[in-house]
Amino acid sequence: MDTRLLCRICKKTFTQKSSLVRHSRRCTPGPAPSLRQKACRQCTSSKTRCDLKRPKCTRCESRCTECDYIVPMTRGTRSTSPSSENEEACSSDEYNASCEVSSVTDVPAISFAEAPQGLLSTDLDMNANSPFASFGFMSSSETSIAPVYNLLLDKNPIEAFPWSFSGPEAGLLASSAQLDIDYSTTLTAPPSRTDYASDDWMLWSPNPSQTTPPLVRHSMETLLRVMKTWPKMLAKEFQTPPMLHFSHTDLDTRLQPIANCITIAKMWTGQSGGTSDVVRQTVIQEMRVLFEQYRSMDERNLLAALQSLVMYTIIIMFPAGDQISVSIVDPHLFNCLQKLVSFVARTGLMLTEERDNERPSWESWIHITAKRRAVFSLYLLHWSYSVYHCLPSFECRQLGFLPAPAPKFLWQAPTRAKWEQLYSRWLAQWKDSPYMMREFSAIQAGTALERRTEIWLEDADELGVLFFSIVNATEREPIFEVGIPVFVD
Repeated sequence: MDTRLLCRICKKTFTQKSSLVRHSRRCTPGPAPSLRQKACRQCTSSKTRCDLKRPKCTRCESRCTECDYIVPMTRGTRSTSPSSENEEACSSDEYNASCEVSSVTDVPAISFAEAPQGLLSTDLDMNANSPFASFGFMSSSETSIAPVYNLLLDKNPIEAFPWSFSGPEAGLLASSAQLDIDYSTTLTAPPSRTDYASDDWMLWSPNPSQTTPPLVRHSMETLLRVMKTWPKMLAKEFQTPPMLHFSHTDLDTRLQPIANCITIAKMWTGQSGGTSDVVRQTVIQEMRVLFEQYRSMDERNLLAALQSLVMYTIIIMFPAGDQISVSIVDPHLFNCLQKLVSFVARTGLMLTEERDNERPSWESWIHITAKRRAVFSLYLLHWSYSVYHCLPSFECRQLGFLPAPAPKFLWQAPTRAKWEQLYSRWLAQWKDSPYMMREFSAIQAGTALERRTEIWLEDADELGVLFFSIVNATEREPIFEVGIPVFVD
């Protein structure tokens, strides 16, 4: 008999390893714990009545939040912290050598519950419709059930692409005139027909990982090495990270979320021994504030909040300046980011002028391009984190219909006149349509490139080259393949 399919505690045998893993989470030696606290953790923390329904109580079900009972339905109990889940995911003998579980044991897991109150951004008003009450952001009396928004309105948004936008994709288009007008308005986003913020963003599997191909690990390491430098670039202020436009960090035009982000990046870069916890708690508190208030922000501040949150996510993965491992991050953080990206995308991810192959205004192009770059960067960051910790990653295929990262000469054009001149020449180069994210999937191994890809690469900036460096190097194990950062139909 295969001893790996035998529970070493209760000696129960299983025919599938996944069944043994699920059983092991609940099976512990010794007597069953006290049944004194029967309510779930969420109802207990908010001091509300729990109807004790399993697997989710009615209150948690209505709020679409996690529902954790101290006493599970089966005998015994077991902690389901991120570190224990990571150990289970890497439990196979073949993978123990490559999964870096031991490297994160000396770095505590990041939890939103750690953050003190009132460190930054206290001048902003709270939004009572925040869906994050279960994370301790607000009391239950201040919240209401908020709708869930989709990043895309269709699970397969690019069937009619490139230029047929009569379907649900039209909801992601914004005209430059509309963006110019709406900069000072409050955003509202109606619920969409399908649930892009559903579980297919994070496709968890109970099966343990087998092996991570060396080329995939190299891709992950490349991304993390490069993205770890972005907050430091922001702190030094010699140049901006490729996710940000120079106008976003200019002293005269920067918005409060970016100003706070620069300050925190300097704290993180200049930290001395023993101060990493202070920096980490400051970052977490600022993230909490942005998550609570983004629904009441105008277009420009919403973008600044998204950009800042990407930087903060990088920082909490490496809270200590000299840290070589990647810290475990509270899964609630990625759930919050998922909802934020869904909300941001409902304000538009592509201009109608881009669809029609026309030149938009400089300001609206900067805004929409920066929005896409922030979303792309977040996807790459989460993919790298998932590979490092042996977890499934966000679903990436929904972004295939978007233009690939813009050329360096347009993104760094110093003036409106120069940008307009270059944009007109760039439009003539592409004729019918620019290079799209979904075209990355068609790149074949080898030194030769299809002509459209070669033209795009000739003009690419640092973010574009970062994408290109992992082409043909992202194929993970079969159970994780759906989340690789290759943007296909």
